[in-house]
Amino acid sequence: MNVKTGCDIVEISRIEAMLKQSELLGKIFHPSELERFTAEHLAGIFAVKESAFKALGLSPNSWLKLEVNYTPEGKPKIIFSNDISLVGVMSWDCSISHDGGFAYAVVVVLQD
Repeated sequence: MNVKTGCDIVEISRIEAMLKQSELLGKIFHPSELERFTAEHLAGIFAVKESAFKALGLSPNSWLKLEVNYTPEGKPKIIFSNDISLVGVMSWDCSISHDGGFAYAVVVVLQD
């Protein structure tokens, strides 16, 4: 069994600048992710996606193949499209944190 991890940190001001480019937002974020349209929220989602790419060895061009959603308790969760092979992946988890103008995320994958 293997444990794979990925982490990423994003400066929230970088996402604030991105908010002015609506065509770019649609290439990175699902419509459901854009429902809470704040730079802090989107920076966390961006960091989760980058972390998942690293943990699973995915191409960073897979933005829309991952969707970050939330449990009723507010915990983030990743939903993978059917285009992503999860063969051997037993489970995964993620966490997001914000502080000092940054969003940080970590993704842990348990792989057989």
